[in-house]
Amino acid sequence: MTKIISIIIFGLLLTNFVFSEDQIKASDFKLSSGDHKTITLSELKTKLILCFYETKDTSDKNKDLKKELQDYYNGMDNSYQKTIFVLAVADCSQAFWPFTSIWEGALIDRTKQIGFTLYGDWNGKMREDYHFIKDEANFAIIDTKGIVRYKISGKVKPDEIINIKNIIIALLKESE
Repeated sequence: MTKIISIIIFGLLLTNFVFSEDQIKASDFKLSSGDHKTITLSELKTKLILCFYETKDTSDKNKDLKKELQDYYNGMDNSYQKTIFVLAVADCSQAFWPFTSIWEGALIDRTKQIGFTLYGDWNGKMREDYHFIKDEANFAIIDTKGIVRYKISGKVKPDEIINIKNIIIALLKESE
């Protein structure tokens, strides 16, 4: 009985944290990769989006978070895996002609290294719309309804990684 009450209390605390009133509707975005593939929020509306928004200098800052989430993802049921989309975004707003092709080549190279398509925010609009901190590692979770349910900037601490995993599983169950 005590265990059931603890689970209910934890669920209520998690619900208050994840589903607070200060959530924002995610702005649509149009991002393009180094090989000119584009992606928009509206194309991902049925997915739970794990968005990593970084610069070249901050991409390793949350390697622990990335490793933990990759291991977590690999241990999930296939039906949950199909619902998740990892959106890796580089702030490319400082790129200008004639150096754009160099930036595009770097995105292609990094895509091969990380195993996910790395998209560029070429005009900084996504950073501005989502209030990501410039020149910092940013992470956000956008639910299947296009609501930003979680956002953090800077290095994510180990106890916060546990919280992020709990939020992900709660949102996956909510979307069932």
